[in-house]
Amino acid sequence: MNTNNDPTTYAEALAFLNGMTRRKIAPNTEIHRQRTGLLTVTLYQTEIVTYYPSGLVELDTGGHLTALTVERMNRYLPPNVEVRRKLGGLLVNDVVVRDGHRFFPNELETA
Repeated sequence: MNTNNDPTTYAEALAFLNGMTRRKIAPNTEIHRQRTGLLTVTLYQTEIVTYYPSGLVELDTGGHLTALTVERMNRYLPPNVEVRRKLGGLLVNDVVVRDGHRFFPNELETA
């Protein structure tokens, strides 16, 4: 968890849900448990962060590369991961990535 006690991993998000299918975590933002077992941080209707049981994380702006989207991504990712906007794209720890990018936060490698 980060300094605000927000979930930043699969295990933390699962514990935060406490048996529920979805739970609000911020204005217009919820954590959802998908039928597949994946957990998603949803901003409005867009699944911006997906947590996998393996520790893998997937990022997706859904075409909404806004300051709010990036703020929410950073809020629900581990502290060693920083997402920024640059020239219409995403940077993860200064590496340009595209929507659907998957990585292990503890290794910062693409999957």
